[in-house]
Amino acid sequence: MVQEAGLDGFWLGRVLSKEAWIESHIVEAASIVMSRRHRRAKADRIDGETLIRALMAWKRGEPRACSMVKLLTPDEEDIRCLGLTVVDGLRSRHRNVPKCGCRKSHKGEPSMEKITTIGLDIAKHVFQVHGINGAGATVSRRKLGRDDVVGFFKALPPCLIGIEACATGHHWARVLMALSDEVRLMPASYVKPYVKRQKNDATDAEAICEAVTRPTMRFVPVKSEEQQSVLMLYRVRELLIRQRTMLVNALRGQLAEFGIVTRQGIAGVGMLIALVEEVITISSRRLRGPHFFR
Repeated sequence: MVQEAGLDGFWLGRVLSKEAWIESHIVEAASIVMSRRHRRAKADRIDGETLIRALMAWKRGEPRACSMVKLLTPDEEDIRCLGLTVVDGLRSRHRNVPKCGCRKSHKGEPSMEKITTIGLDIAKHVFQVHGINGAGATVSRRKLGRDDVVGFFKALPPCLIGIEACATGHHWARVLMALSDEVRLMPASYVKPYVKRQKNDATDAEAICEAVTRPTMRFVPVKSEEQQSVLMLYRVRELLIRQRTMLVNALRGQLAEFGIVTRQGIAGVGMLIALVEEVITISSRRLRGPHFFR
């Protein structure tokens, strides 16, 4: 029997290993080679077939087919599991614990009063929060809707909040600073080295939380609404100039196919338009004939 080292994988492996007639294997899901078709159409049936093929190839002596994982004890699994929070020596939450009564889990997260630093991964609709306490231990991981962000931070005592200096970053920095929080913006390129693996919203928020506490990190000043308005004017002007240049270049290239060429730059556009109007007038006279203008 083979199962992935994911949800309930190690627990199921420990249960099956107690039976002498069952040979149980745990495989690292990221090590299985899959075709592009299977990546697009991911389903439970395809995952089961892939696991069986990987196990058979590994049994034939093909080590590159997959990577087997050693069966972990409950304590070793706690260290591996990202969903575990340790507070005062007790397990507070464990995502891999089945609800069968064999292992007692302590539901609920630690008190929010212990949060000192938060990494906030912003988006349009779903925000990811990663909070740590003064000792650096993780005490909060959760997703927030756009309408729940302000209410969540209002319920917290003032803390340090790290945000990437990307779209809407300055807006949320101003909103959170109005709640007496200390907000620091960081360039996304400086946060990227702190992303561990399997990039997603949760790992991004964790990386932001880690980067904001670095003493050598460079931060971006939070811009006011007036400063962003001035920048918006400059950006709109640059956009219009860029679009005008594109149209002029397209017009010059198309007319060059008919032998109409003028000086480069915006100064030659007026001459180019005059030549086009002249050619259109001459062509219309030829098509309509001399009797049309009598």
